Amino acid sequence: MKVGCSSPPFQIEFESRKSSRRRFSRGAWRSKRQSPHLRPIHASMFHSRAAALSKKNYYNIGFVADTPNGLVVALIEGCDRKGVKEIATEARELAAKARAGTISPEEMSGGCFTVSSLGGIGGTGFTPIIIAPEVAILGAGKAEIQPVWDGERFAPRLIQPLSLSWSWDHRAVDGAAAARFLGYIADCLTDIRKTSL
Repeated sequence: MKVGCSSPPFQIEFESRKSSRRRFSRGAWRSKRQSPHLRPIHASMFHSRAAALSKKNYYNIGFVADTPNGLVVALIEGCDRKGVKEIATEARELAAKARAGTISPEEMSGGCFTVSSLGGIGGTGFTPIIIAPEVAILGAGKAEIQPVWDGERFAPRLIQPLSLSWSWDHRAVDGAAAARFLGYIADCLTDIRKTSL
């Protein structure tokens, strides 16, 4: 499932000071933790050998880091108890460890959900693959400032990100819940103030 979202003009100044990839990822983590549609998606794992679905009472979110040796999924533990700044700081530290090859196995395992963004390297859209035993993954393309008609004139507006791609395991999540969840994420990214509440 894919959806696009646009950001209002007040975000452009903020965006000029920080990378859009960083803003998307941290905002998405924060909005996922606040989502009323999140619990069956984010806190579930499907164990194929036992054909069993387990519910978790924690919110550990993985993020994909680009390293010289390929992609690595690092883990932010307890996202439900952290603010955007704390998540951003921890993500920078883990990404640096991943690039240096010093990240530990414990810092890469135990996630409930993964966020992947190819926007930083110019990706406009892709289909993310679920990392078992997780039941869903969210991917984002790059953000761009584009002219948007506001009723009187064209004004620059950040289209953030151009596309969201969402894959989920139907054994754990039905399509209606997944669609509502993706709509919620797009809504939060359209108005980033919602992730700061």
